[in-house]
Amino acid sequence: SKTDAVTDTSITIDRRFEDDRVIHKVTVVRTHHGGDDELGFYNRQNPAYVRILIPEDGELMKISGNDLTNFKPIINYANQPDFVSDDDLTNFETTFYKDEFVGVDRFEESGKEGIGFWMVTEPGTTKKVEFEYSVSLQGASLYKDAPCNCYSFYFQKQPGLDWKNFTFKFHKPEDMDITETVPA
Repeated sequence: SKTDAVTDTSITIDRRFEDDRVIHKVTVVRTHHGGDDELGFYNRQNPAYVRILIPEDGELMKISGNDLTNFKPIINYANQPDFVSDDDLTNFETTFYKDEFVGVDRFEESGKEGIGFWMVTEPGTTKKVEFEYSVSLQGASLYKDAPCNCYSFYFQKQPGLDWKNFTFKFHKPEDMDITETVPA
């Protein structure tokens, strides 16, 4: 269906420091404005597979609100005699596994830890998924050899996605000074 056209997405990242760890609480909210539209394809369920890349030493602590689906491929490529697999895709898929305990897919991509999960939003409703992950303060820094405990964070969205709302919250410890932000 074409329900992404009537579905808004927002993300909030709330960061706090605990001991030598940085805890990121990420909230993804999708609101489906379809349901009573004259165009029927806007009135269907919106299944979205969400992929998040976190630093290599990131540790998923918990997740809630994600949907445990049972989607199956339309075609079984093993039964297609003319099918040729792509080497890059095959290499990527070798890192992929289902973490049944928390209900997410795990993978490695571009030197980062990947987390994948489903958000299924019904017409006229709002769906929320929250998860927390942590990284060591040293692992969160781009300035590993700096004489201070410098901290950096990089957020990048998928091209083409229109994030109507993005909120970044930073809870600064009392013993930490902010000396620079980019962009200022």
